[in-house]
Amino acid sequence: WLTASRGFTDAQFKQYNYAMAPFLADKASVQQAYATAEPLYLGKDGVKTDVFLLADQGWEAYSNLIEARRDMVEKNPAMIQKFIDASAIGWYQYLYGGDRKAAYALIKKDNPEMTDEKLDQEVAKLQELQMIDSGDARTKGIGAISGERLKRFGGDMVKAGVFGASDVDLKTLVTEQFVNKGVGLDLRAKLAK
Repeated sequence: WLTASRGFTDAQFKQYNYAMAPFLADKASVQQAYATAEPLYLGKDGVKTDVFLLADQGWEAYSNLIEARRDMVEKNPAMIQKFIDASAIGWYQYLYGGDRKAAYALIKKDNPEMTDEKLDQEVAKLQELQMIDSGDARTKGIGAISGERLKRFGGDMVKAGVFGASDVDLKTLVTEQFVNKGVGLDLRAKLAK
């Protein structure tokens, strides 16, 4: 996509190895990173970085999707709805609720290198960059999906040569059945005061 849309060449791409050393060694380089992590860690070491979200450059893919098998969706839609609603409400509480002790404890259990300070900084960065609660989510709720956006993304991928026009039918892969219902908007309004 970057090659097709922004004129990059294949020679400019290097395999991402999760190390910051190559980035630090070459001031003209750009590196993939988690916007809520590496820039904060580097900043703590006195390294100033700029963050450029691919979404701001036209990359319209959704990230961090909730996936389920088709048979589960068909046989137990009520469970799917409850899971998605609870996920949205959980995100509102995490972003705007204030008391994150329980969430932090679970995160640190699997990531012992994390501290409350690091997690507070990451939440602030999530809010600053509007990575969870932005775009359609502002009016339709966290987890919002737009069929038009998916259509544009599919067109971009065909144009970039990632797949052919008839290779993927996005309508069979994604459903709006469980989203765009405004779940949690009232909670955000209450918590964000």
